[in-house]
Parts: sequence; C-alpha cells; structure tokens
Amino acid sequence: MELQQMIVMAAGALLSLLFAYVPGLSGWYEGKDSQTKQLVMLACLAAVSAGMAGASCAGVSLSVSLPACDQGGLTALVEAFVLATLGNVATYATTKYIGKHA
Repeated sequence: MELQQMIVMAAGALLSLLFAYVPGLSGWYEGKDSQTKQLVMLACLAAVSAGMAGASCAGVSLSVSLPACDQGGLTALVEAFVLATLGNVATYATTKYIGKHA
C-alpha cells in the first residue's frame, strides 16, 4: 500500500473519530437523523478525496506523490474516496460501542 493510500484511509478513520468523540461536534452530530449523518459524512469524505485531487491539479508539491491531473487521476480520485470510506466505516464499526452502556 502506498503512502497516499494510507493517508486517505487515515483521514477517513480520523473523520469517524472526530464526529464520535470531539465534544461539541459529537453532540451536534448525534442529534441529527440517520440520513443527515450519512450525508454529512459523505460530504466530508468527498472533500478529503477532492482535496487530494485539487492539490494535484494546483501543482502543490507535498512529500507524497499525488495522482496526475488527468483522466488517470480521476481513477485515483475514486480510489481515494473508496479508501477513505473504508477507513471511516472500519473505524466506526470497531469504536461505535466505546463509552456506551450496555
């Protein structure tokens, strides 16, 4: 697995943890209905993926290799979205009961 793939998976996992445990944010998020929560998380995951593609197209040079700003880069964008989603869902599934009473 390449470094950029690990970064987007970690970003997805971090989003899950932020919305679950950061005071203020977690309370706001928990107060939403299921569909709104899903749309908020979808928008955040899309923003992570689009940010990676945007950095590539803007010519930002980072210590990680970004996908090229071309049709092949679109494939990398979709891959980044899927990996961020996998990291997010896996983190949610493993931490959703932490701190909750049975």
